[in-house]
Amino acid sequence: MHSKTHTLMALVANSTGVLAHITKFFGDHGYNIDALTVAPTHHDPRVSRITIVTKGNAAVLEKMVQEFSQVEDISKVVVVHEEDYLCRELLLVKAKADHKNQKEVLKIIREVQGEILDEESGAIIAMLHNHPDQNDQAIRQLEAFGVIEVVRTGRVAIGKGKTAFRQT
Repeated sequence: MHSKTHTLMALVANSTGVLAHITKFFGDHGYNIDALTVAPTHHDPRVSRITIVTKGNAAVLEKMVQEFSQVEDISKVVVVHEEDYLCRELLLVKAKADHKNQKEVLKIIREVQGEILDEESGAIIAMLHNHPDQNDQAIRQLEAFGVIEVVRTGRVAIGKGKTAFRQT
């Protein structure tokens, strides 16, 4: 069976030890976390929204969600389907840019609606805020000129239209 990237969102108690408990759950069950974001919700600061990116086939995902939903302090879990959600990640990239390739580096960054944050000493720092696949593509293009450093926030998702993920 083919392993695929999946995004899960969960509403959890915003209290000490909950995040450690969740990451321990993943490790104890042999699931890897590729990316993790967490922050208090807008409607209730006692509740945090966690977005987890992981990999697995359909059977693994089903088992993972079933087990994860039963973890103490978790009130709700959903699998993000991109037809219902917009997914983005913030990425900072520092790429080599000398007088020979600066225009080409800037062109790649502008093509993905990136914002130039710093431009000095033979390097350009840019901020990208796209779907993770688009960010990956931009990094691959920039590697031809030399990528010095990349920092990523991890994926976040929000429901399209009236789709909302919150306590009911």
